[in-house]
Order: sequence, then structure tokens, then C-alpha cells
Amino acid sequence: MDHKRITLFAGHYGSGKTNIAVNYALLLAREGKKTAIADLDIVNPYFRTKDSASDLEAAGVDLISPQFANTNVDLPALPAEAYRLVEEGVYLTAKPKNMLFGFPYESKEHYVTSLSFEMEPESFGEEGGRPQDITQIPFEGILDEFSVYISDFYDQLNAESDTRCYQEFASSDLEDIRRLRSIIGRRVYAQEIPNAGRDEEDWTLVIE
Repeated sequence: MDHKRITLFAGHYGSGKTNIAVNYALLLAREGKKTAIADLDIVNPYFRTKDSASDLEAAGVDLISPQFANTNVDLPALPAEAYRLVEEGVYLTAKPKNMLFGFPYESKEHYVTSLSFEMEPESFGEEGGRPQDITQIPFEGILDEFSVYISDFYDQLNAESDTRCYQEFASSDLEDIRRLRSIIGRRVYAQEIPNAGRDEEDWTLVIE
């Protein structure tokens, strides 16, 4: 199925749009996609996705619905969290899936973006690289250059691919993510520095 970045389900009362939306979100999550479901049913209001909150949370799907959904104070209003879909390819989350490398970020909100790429086994530092064994080089340089960290290795997607690699990058600063996305469509690799000193880096990051 050709998944779109944003999919809308609309229909009459009782037509099953909530069930379809919940199951579609769970399907996307099983495919390894970063998924959020936003309940916009402010007309009734009922916000029935709240009934599936535990299943959605277990699958890693972010549920966006009013705090008092399914209570006696249901209101026809949307929460500020609905603005977490920031811009094309960028998502704001309060809880990245992984906080790797022990980065001491104070911000409780982090911007994430997912990139796919193919490694170059013939390039320096990428010898033998494959989706199931992504090399440290040149990713160490990418993390340093753009002040980002890896928030999800997408193990399932990488396990199913022979050539294409997937990674989710995150930062507490939106500008870092925007700068990182500037490498989309460009070649990024490490270039060896001949005769580097003992205390010097023996490679540099190249972006073409």
C-alpha cells in the first residue's frame, strides 16, 4: 500500500472510521514507521480512539486527543499536541524511542527525522557495511557535524533489507534537524587523511 505522510479518515457517525484509523496506525507501527494518530472528532465530541490508548501505546503509536476524552467533560477542542507534526519529514516528540549514548539533554521535547540511505562498502570506514551492521564511520562525523543523535535504529526494517539502511535522528534543536535534512540526495562519506598524527583524527567527513 502506498502510505502517505498524512492520511485522513472521515465518515458519518458509526461508519467505523475510528476502527479503521486505529488499525491503520497499528499497521504502520508494525512496518517500523514513526506513527501518530490525531483524533479530530470535535463535532460530537467522542474521541473514541481513547478506548484503544493502551494498544496504541504498546505499539509505539502516539495518540493525540484531549486530556479529558471519554469523560463527563468531553469538550469540542483539540490539544496543543496536535501541532507536533512540525514540517515535512520532521516530528516533535516528548519521548524519543531510545535515548542512546547517555546524552544529557535537558529539553523534554525532541525533534526527530528518519533518513534512508545505501552504504558504500568500497569507501573508507564502510568496508563490509550493510543494513544489519551499519558502520560507525561516517555516522560519527554526521552526529558531530549536525549535533544530533540516533533515536531509533529501525532494527526490523534493516533486518529485512539487503541494501537500504534506515535510521532515526533526533535533536532538541529544530535547526539541527533542518541542517541534517540538507544532506538528503547528496553523497556523504569519510575521506582518509594520510599521515595523520597519533592524536589526530585520521578521516574527515565529506558532503557532496
